Amino acid sequence: MKPSYFLIGFDTETASTLHSFLTTINNYKHCASVCKMTDIISYPEFQQPVLLFCDMDNLSIREVETVVATAALPGLVLFSSRLRHGITALKLGALDLIIKPITLKRLSLMLTKLTAFQVNQQYNQRPESSDYPTRLTIREPGRLKIINIDDICRISSAGNYVEIHVYPQNKVYLQRNTLSAVMEKLDPTIFARIHRTSIVRKDDIVELRPGYQGDAEVLLRCGTKLIMSRRYRHTLFDFFEQAS
Repeated sequence: MKPSYFLIGFDTETASTLHSFLTTINNYKHCASVCKMTDIISYPEFQQPVLLFCDMDNLSIREVETVVATAALPGLVLFSSRLRHGITALKLGALDLIIKPITLKRLSLMLTKLTAFQVNQQYNQRPESSDYPTRLTIREPGRLKIINIDDICRISSAGNYVEIHVYPQNKVYLQRNTLSAVMEKLDPTIFARIHRTSIVRKDDIVELRPGYQGDAEVLLRCGTKLIMSRRYRHTLFDFFEQAS
């Protein structure tokens, strides 16, 4: 799979140079070039492991921190004309910091580090349980809403969006995403996909009622009833194993 990347905060000329180097020479997949960090959240690719190239001369450290904290295993490369951003790079766990002016030799060195990063990802397709995100970011008009993973009861698909059901506030939040992409960010020991349209928190399951041809009805603590497809029976294997 081609590595995907975003260019954030760069002027048109620099963005074009980087785009040519990454896409034409090294076959990377360009997702978008944007002015602000928060602009990338609306892209479905953001929910997958991506590479973020950021021009720190035009971005605030705080906005970069906020978005990186919610990204899926982000590979971060910072560009700056100021050496002080070396501390920023260390703080954010950046793969590289490139001090301007940008040269082909320096980009080639960066590529070596990115290649090592991609190889590491191939051997670590899923993070350890403790490394799963503890929060999700929802883009709403005029603001970014931060949701604690521990507050999520269930998630359901709704066309090009997913509905995230949060029980402390008894609210439903919409996020432009796919159910598969969301599941990749959730700890499978805590959440289970039970249907092509549903993800549930395992601890909220209070009853399973076997149905026709391997399907089952799932009753949640909040009173919601959902259908578990036999295709996803393995995700609740521990429940069925205890009953056998």
